[in-house]
Amino acid sequence: MKKQHSFWYGILFTCCTAFGVLLISSCEKEAPPVIEDPDPVVETELLADSIQDLAGYFNSEMEVFFIDPEYIDHILEYMGAFPTTDGRFGFSELNEEGLWMDYFFQVLPMPVPDIYFTALAVEMELESEGTEGNGVRYKVYKKAECGLSRAAKTGDCQNMAEIDPDTEAASFKTITKAYKKCKASKLESNLCKEKLLPVGETTYYNELNCSGDKTGAKPYDRYRCD
Repeated sequence: MKKQHSFWYGILFTCCTAFGVLLISSCEKEAPPVIEDPDPVVETELLADSIQDLAGYFNSEMEVFFIDPEYIDHILEYMGAFPTTDGRFGFSELNEEGLWMDYFFQVLPMPVPDIYFTALAVEMELESEGTEGNGVRYKVYKKAECGLSRAAKTGDCQNMAEIDPDTEAASFKTITKAYKKCKASKLESNLCKEKLLPVGETTYYNELNCSGDKTGAKPYDRYRCD
């Protein structure tokens, strides 16, 4: 069992400040937060609303699935979840390495839009602990379907304010491949899930303006439905 109870004390505090965090400009980081994604879209359809349409958030590391009460049965069925003997639920999936994985979790009812801000607080807390890349995470949108494409893109070079102690880098550049997001659907019953997966790579350089030697590279993760 992973640590859960002590984690929630940090989450309670972070949840209370999540609204304020969204209104305050943050310092530039090596990679953008995984909740928001401002990249331009190829198609003209609208993205599912990241706040008002987010009806479920699953985090395997915390073994919890936050679900709007009106969508609990629908989302559990959509995810292929099954009840367990200890009062929780589980589901199985074939991961990106071709291995079947089982995930078990507790359902925590939570209304829209609180799910969005709780998910944001959870991921901020995990990032602060240095464990943001662990586990499996899903966002499930109501009234949505997969299909809104984001184009492949080579980002501009970003210079760091100071040398990063972990990567020994002075600058970095991110290259992403094309991937899909959930878009708004006309059908009320439609659900769309996005999984946090790599969509590209961030490369680090030991000199400004992405020159000099490469000091390393990291996967660039985004929630995607393809």
